[in-house]
Amino acid sequence: GTTPYPDPSDPSAFPTAIDTQEGAGGNDSSSTAGTLTIGETTYRTIYPIGDEDWLSVNLNAGTQYEFTVDNVSYNGVPWLQLFEGDGTTIVTYAGGDDLISQWGYFSFNPRVTFTPSASGTYYVKVSDQAGGVASYTLSSRVFSDTDGDDFSPHYDCDETNINAFPWAVETEDDTIDQSCSGTDWPVTAAEDIYEPDDSFNTAGSLPMLKGDPWDIIHRSEVYAETHTIDSGDVDYFKITVPANSAYEIMEVESAGTPIDSNLYDADKVLQGFSEGVADSFDPPRNIPTIIHWLNNSDSDTATDFYLEVFADADAPAGTGAYVIGVSDGGTDVDGDGYFTRAQGAGWDCDDGDFDINPSKAEAAPDDGIDSNCNGDDAT
Repeated sequence: GTTPYPDPSDPSAFPTAIDTQEGAGGNDSSSTAGTLTIGETTYRTIYPIGDEDWLSVNLNAGTQYEFTVDNVSYNGVPWLQLFEGDGTTIVTYAGGDDLISQWGYFSFNPRVTFTPSASGTYYVKVSDQAGGVASYTLSSRVFSDTDGDDFSPHYDCDETNINAFPWAVETEDDTIDQSCSGTDWPVTAAEDIYEPDDSFNTAGSLPMLKGDPWDIIHRSEVYAETHTIDSGDVDYFKITVPANSAYEIMEVESAGTPIDSNLYDADKVLQGFSEGVADSFDPPRNIPTIIHWLNNSDSDTATDFYLEVFADADAPAGTGAYVIGVSDGGTDVDGDGYFTRAQGAGWDCDDGDFDINPSKAEAAPDDGIDSNCNGDDAT
């Protein structure tokens, strides 16, 4: 195989420029497509707004292939599509593979598997469904699944165990990582190592998530900080949001144990409530949920927030486990209501100018200023 294009030190970094593989043609159509080699992993950006990444790939008839997008930047919504050799006809997927072509296994991390009936050139296209910008890694491989759980080794942490795959139900404290989170979920009847954290004065801290919060399943450093909760326990966290900024809190609960939370401001005044929802999957899965938006955009100084986590009143007897972290939503220094890491077309490309944001019209064509943040200095 080919040597993968080296990822930058932070593959989930929010993009600030086009990637180095755009080339003279811009690879934004099938006629100017770059080349993808099966087994290769490349780092790319969807930048500026409206950018599309097209790559041609040679596939053999009767071989099942898997294409995946991972390490998505905060609030990126990449869309992965495959096209026939004419560059316009979307391929016909086998079975139900087309049903997860947009969202993959992990929401905003697309995955497609495809078995071509004819050998030849096909095209891979990655764009942003929300009309924004994103960074990501694109990889491809011949699909394999030794243990028959429908997950390739790219996702599966144990190809010898059909009961181990991403989001599988954990058998607590059995030293086996069934859910492929990077750690074995603890016995929920035991106190976690962060106690005492049952008051505002003893509040703990939250880890900062890398990139898209919906990609938390890949963030083993977050799962290593698993917390436990029971009907008599309360966990508090203190989150300091920088000036003119916003954070987003993401939480993943153990299967079947809904957890509620309250958000307080620096004066301990209740700001919001989030109710846990028991998942409806069969078998149950550990499902990520965005639970609070911490907005400090109107303040020129850092502001503290407090999060209180407790078991839902309808939760089953005993205890549950959860992991939790925050994502950086960017800044709104110029006060125009648009953030530098906003999803889709709401992205502010110049946070130092109130008159530059997606709601503005172009002041003048070819004046060197992209007034509406669409990546094009034109009306």
